[in-house]
Amino acid sequence: MPILKSAKLGSSSSSPGAFPFSGEYSVARRKMVEELRLRGIRDERVLEVMGKIPRHRFVEEALISQAYQDTSLHIGFGQTISQPYTVAILAQSLHLRGHESILEIGTGCGYQTAILACLAKQIYSIERLHSLILKARSNLKRLHIKNVILKYGDGSQGWQQYAPFDSIVAAAVSPQIPQPLLHQLLEGGRLVVPIQREEKQNLLCIVRKGDEYHEQILESCRFVKMVGKHAFHDQAHESHKKEVHSGRKIFRPHSSNRRGQELPLPNRRRGHP
Repeated sequence: MPILKSAKLGSSSSSPGAFPFSGEYSVARRKMVEELRLRGIRDERVLEVMGKIPRHRFVEEALISQAYQDTSLHIGFGQTISQPYTVAILAQSLHLRGHESILEIGTGCGYQTAILACLAKQIYSIERLHSLILKARSNLKRLHIKNVILKYGDGSQGWQQYAPFDSIVAAAVSPQIPQPLLHQLLEGGRLVVPIQREEKQNLLCIVRKGDEYHEQILESCRFVKMVGKHAFHDQAHESHKKEVHSGRKIFRPHSSNRRGQELPLPNRRRGHP
């Protein structure tokens, strides 16, 4: 399975500093941050980073004027860049302090990946669409983001090679909590993932405490679907057929007994992180 490393050039993950293009649209970014404060984002590190990462560099040129509005925007291939509030609430819910190893499911265009890279020590990010992961790699390289490793593959299976993770965050909704993600959490680790139950999506925060997982609903949400072995299966098949008929090269995951093994699910109960 192809693994793509980002450029090893940028500033420290715990100290965002200045980024290329950060002087552009700075007023719009400050206004965006103030709106995030009004909506309840209180993590100062998250607000600081979102005030410096140039979101307009992650969207198509025709959408630049909308880059700092609190709305999701299309990035192609049926996918979107999440609205700023969604990125902020996901990052804030992880309670990051700068030393963590994070698994991100759904790289997209790389905007959320860039935010997380400034808040944690190391980011491992998985994207199922090859064209998007190439776009994300280009975007991250332009910003000199150094502490990210990207992989093209099925995010619902996690990334056993680098597990366990301090936290895992998903930017796509699943019909159930993918078991591999639970097992790849460290003790005390947080999994923040949107789950769809009976046509309603809720953002969940799940904290591992030994062999138990304590689940809390954070708020209602709206995400694109997670496609994979432990998520929405039918759409994965249709996506594969479209790739084949388009004539594009298909990168197939390498088979592995370890990766394909189903682990017994420890007890999970509702509680408060």
